Amino acid sequence: MLRSRVQAGVLAAVLLNPDRWFSLSELGETAGAALASVDKEVQLLETAGIVSGRTEGTMRLYHASHLGPGLAPLVQLLRLSYGVPQVIGEEFGSVRGACRLIVGGAWAQRFAGVPGPAPDSIDLVVVTELGRPADQDELNLAAGRAELRLKRPVRWHLSGIETDRTLTMPAHWDGEPIVEVRMVGPVGTVRGREDFAAGRAAILQLLESGQLTLTNGPDARSEPALELAEQHVIAAEQIATDAPQSAHLLLAEAGELIATGLLAQQGLRVDPTAHPNTAGNAVTAQFGHQYSHVVQLRERSTALHVPANRLSADEARISTGTVRALLVEARSRSSRLPLFDAKSDSTA
Repeated sequence: MLRSRVQAGVLAAVLLNPDRWFSLSELGETAGAALASVDKEVQLLETAGIVSGRTEGTMRLYHASHLGPGLAPLVQLLRLSYGVPQVIGEEFGSVRGACRLIVGGAWAQRFAGVPGPAPDSIDLVVVTELGRPADQDELNLAAGRAELRLKRPVRWHLSGIETDRTLTMPAHWDGEPIVEVRMVGPVGTVRGREDFAAGRAAILQLLESGQLTLTNGPDARSEPALELAEQHVIAAEQIATDAPQSAHLLLAEAGELIATGLLAQQGLRVDPTAHPNTAGNAVTAQFGHQYSHVVQLRERSTALHVPANRLSADEARISTGTVRALLVEARSRSSRLPLFDAKSDSTA
């Protein structure tokens, strides 16, 4: 159906991350292709209206321009196929101690063009930093989230393999095809200047459209919202086994409180008439992929109104751990957040 593997890689990146802007070099890493090939595919997608571009300084950035109902089936197909590296990179990229991610097994064989049956699981090697073992609980949570998104088991194991080679295309390890995954880690001190600019631009756009408003004084504090979020998480932990759906509703609300708390610390408030995903999208644009769980939790809770979309105790347990980790990160971040200055050009 797709004209090339490069096109599929570019589509997987932009369609599975509709709120993020990508440079050509980032799309090249994701698609495993030369910049000339990526540029050609991006131009075709831009002409088709699927991708939009803008110039930031000397850099050209791209993102998904439209995610209407006609594209929804394509998004799902890409997530389950070419989106596997994207999902794995997002969910495992923030695990402390992990420095490389390598997918092997049947999925890597099919991706490399080796004929055979469809893979029933994803086999992942997590390479750890020397002297810094990866956190087992974080790995299990990441695997659980990836399984929910990819609809198949993710089997991971640790390795201390040492190599200075970066594998951006299917390669081989002991004669078997492998694919190295680009890690999408939490936003921190290594964040690029263009990412700060993109996050700031997203907030300015939300302010201009009226979905966010500026506030100050005693309302510019995150702690009240974060304290209530913690109470929701504690309650969810207590009922996750016997009432997983009720637990998930509490966790979805906790995620919203985390997002609104961080915005409050910046002197920002979501307008009552704004889109339900506004808070989640605003913190994701500024602080990184890990906050996209806020929107995912909310959308999952909305789907629970359909009887067929029941939620298991395992999913509630995974979501509980995810929200608790997000709460810890938000508390650490909020203490360093200044008020948002709509007139400043600073990207720091």
